[in-house]
Amino acid sequence: MDGTRLPLSWIRDIRSSPWPNVHKTYTLLDAAAFAATAPLDLRDAKNAPDFVAVSFSKIFGLPDLGALIVKRSSGDILTRRKYFGGGTVDMVVCLKEAWHAKKSTLHEALEDGTLPIHSIIALDAAFSTHKALFGTMEQISRHANGLTKALHEALGSTRHANGMPICMLYGVDHDDNNLYLDAHHQGPIVAFNFKTNTGGWIPNTTVEQLAANVGIHLRTGGLCNPGGVASALHLAPHEMKENFSAGQRCGNGKDIMHGKPTGVVRVSFGAMSTMADVEFFKNMFVDKYFIEKKCKTILNRPLDETAAHGFQISLLTVYPIKSCGGFRVKPAVEWSVTEEGLEWDREWCVIHQGTREALSQKRYPTLATISTQIDVVSGRLIITKTAGKSGSISVPLSEDPTQFDGGVESMDPREATVCDRPITLRVYRSREIADFFTSVAGTPCTLARCRSRSAREPGRAALSGDMIGRKESLTPSSTRTLANEAPLLIIFQSSLDELNKEITRKGAKPASADVFRANIVLARDRLGMQRSMPYIEDCFSYMQVGGRYFFQIIGPCMRCQVICVDQQTGKRSKEPLHTLAQTRKSKHGRIEFGSLAMFDSGKGGHSSDPWKQNPVVKVGDEVVGYGANDSLP
Repeated sequence: MDGTRLPLSWIRDIRSSPWPNVHKTYTLLDAAAFAATAPLDLRDAKNAPDFVAVSFSKIFGLPDLGALIVKRSSGDILTRRKYFGGGTVDMVVCLKEAWHAKKSTLHEALEDGTLPIHSIIALDAAFSTHKALFGTMEQISRHANGLTKALHEALGSTRHANGMPICMLYGVDHDDNNLYLDAHHQGPIVAFNFKTNTGGWIPNTTVEQLAANVGIHLRTGGLCNPGGVASALHLAPHEMKENFSAGQRCGNGKDIMHGKPTGVVRVSFGAMSTMADVEFFKNMFVDKYFIEKKCKTILNRPLDETAAHGFQISLLTVYPIKSCGGFRVKPAVEWSVTEEGLEWDREWCVIHQGTREALSQKRYPTLATISTQIDVVSGRLIITKTAGKSGSISVPLSEDPTQFDGGVESMDPREATVCDRPITLRVYRSREIADFFTSVAGTPCTLARCRSRSAREPGRAALSGDMIGRKESLTPSSTRTLANEAPLLIIFQSSLDELNKEITRKGAKPASADVFRANIVLARDRLGMQRSMPYIEDCFSYMQVGGRYFFQIIGPCMRCQVICVDQQTGKRSKEPLHTLAQTRKSKHGRIEFGSLAMFDSGKGGHSSDPWKQNPVVKVGDEVVGYGANDSLP
C-alpha cells in the first residue's frame, strides 16, 4: 500500500523455526511490483522463497505476460494436481479406462494449452531494450526512489495559507524522507490523503477526477490491500463492517464515512518516470487544486432580502435519457412537475448489453451527441444522432405501449446497475434500437426504461397550445430511480457568469449552461439586473416558483469530469472543472456548482386548489429565494 518492503529474512526465520509443523510450510513471494523497480536476487538458494510471482507487463508494459519462478526442491508439490490440460501430457487413455502420463519436466507439465509463443519471443527484445533505455535494475531503483523522495518531501512540507498541512502521509516512517534512500526497506510509492485547510478530508473521488482532468494516472481507494488501509486509517473491524452495511464498496464514491476516509491516494514511480513528472504533479496538480491560498470555500452568509427577489426561469430542460442530450421546453409551455421531478426526466438510460450497467458520459462522452425530443402530439420520444452518420429512432412515451396506437414495444424486465445501485429496468428488445446506441457509444448497448410504481394513474401534465391533444394513455413516470442524487438540478446564470469570468481570464473557452445538465436555469429579470449576486444559491433553503409552488433545496451538486464534455460534440476539455476546483470547493473539499432540489407538494395552497392538483412550471416563472431562517408565505 505504502511501498514498505518486508524483510526477506522472514523466509529464513520460517525455515529455522523450532516448531515441527512449520518445516512443512512453503513460502511464496509476490514480486510483481517489486521486480519492476528493483533487482530480484535469488542467488542464495538456501534462503530463497519456494515460489516467486513476477509480472513482465509491470516491468515492460508489453508483452502481457507473467511468470512463476519455482525452487527445484519445492516443485514436486505442483505436480500433485488431479487434473491436466492440453500440452502437459505425453499420453492419454480414455477408452474403457482413464489414464495419462505427465510430461517429465516441471514447466512442461504445468503449462496448459497453447503458449503465447510470440509474446515469449518478444521478451528477449523487451529485456534488451529496457536495459538500453534505462540501465540496470540497480540504476532504476536509485532513480525511482529518488523521485519518490522528492515528492514525499514536497508533500510533507506543503501547507495551506493558514499553516495547516495539505495531506496526511502514510508509511512505517512517514515523517522520514531518508527512508527512500534505502531500497531494501522502501519502494517508490507515496501513499497519502489530501486535507482541507480546516483539517477535513478531501474525497478520493475528487482527487481521481481532477487527476484524470490533467492527464495524471494514479490509484485511489483500498488498493486491494484491506489490512494496510485499515491499519493506516485506524479502521477497526466494526467500523469497516458498519461502512459496508451503509453501502461502502470499492470505487462507489463513499470515500469519507463517520469522519474517516475509507481509502488512500497512491502515487507510484518507475523507470519511465522523470523529475518533470514530480514537478508537474506538485506545481500543476497539488498547488492548483489542493492548496487553499486564499481560504476560498463555499459561501456561508446571511441572506439579503433584496437579493433573493428578481429571478425567473430562463431555461427549462428535460433529460429523458440519462447521460444523453436534453429537450428544452419552449417558452410559455407549461410542464408538469412532481416530487419525482419534471415529467419524463431521466426515465430512460443506455445500458451495456453485457454487464447491464448504465452508461455515462464519464466513460462514453459521445452519448452527448444523442439529442432527444419529446413529441407529446404524436406521443413519442424522438432520439437523433447529431454526429457522424445521422439517423433517428423513436419510442412511445406511454408507460403502457400496448395501448398506444395499437403497437407493441417489446421490453423485458432485467436486473441492472445504475450509478452502482441495483435496479430492475425494462430493456427494449429491438435490434434497431440496440444498433442505434451501439453505433454512437462504440460498445454493445441498448435502451432501457425504469419501472413505474403506478403505470395506470392518469397523466398529470397540463400542456398548453398545440400540446393539449395528448392521449389519455400517456402517463409520466412516478419514480425517479434514475436520478443520481435529487429529482431536480438548478443553476443560476449569475453564478455561471462569475465562473466564466475566471475561465476567460485564463484564456479558455467559457462554459455553456448545458454542460452542467441542469433542469432549471435561473436568471435575473429586468428589475433584478442591478442586484446580481453570484452564488446566492448558497443561501437558499427554499424557492417559490410562479408565486405558488415551493422547491426545497437539498444541497449543492458535487461535480465530476462530465462537465468537461462538450454537449454538442462529445469532446472533452479541462474546463470548467479546472477552474471550479480552484474557486468552488466546500469545507469538505468537494467541488460544487448548482443546487439539488425537490418539489415540495406539502407547501403552499390547499390540496383542493386546481393548480395544486396539477402543478406545472414554465419559462418566465418568477422565483423568490428563502433562507433557512425565513418564514415561508
